[in-house]
Amino acid sequence: SGYLIKLGKLHKTWLRRWFVLSLVTKSVTYFVAEDERVRKGGFDLLEAFNVVQQYTPDEVLPIFHVMTPYRTYHLRASSLDAARVWVSAFRAILPS
Repeated sequence: SGYLIKLGKLHKTWLRRWFVLSLVTKSVTYFVAEDERVRKGGFDLLEAFNVVQQYTPDEVLPIFHVMTPYRTYHLRASSLDAARVWVSAFRAILPS
C-alpha cells in the first residue's frame, strides 16, 4: 500500500491516490486517502497484460503504465525506487 499519483481518465490531471495491492484477489484498489473510506476505482491485475516503466530524465517523478484491455493506467511514484517496487509487485502478479 502507498500513495501514487495517477492521471485522471476524463479530466487529464494528476491526482494523488492511496493504492492497495491485494495478493489474495490479485487486484489494485485506489482511494482518496489512506483511511480507505472513499474508493475511487481499481483494476484486476489478472487482466493486465503489461507494466512498463518509463525512463525520462526530464520528468520530476518516475512514470509507469499498467495496461489492461479496457484502459491504460498512467501512474507516478514519489521516487525511482518506489516506482521499481510497485512495478516489480505488479509484474509478479501478471499472468504469464
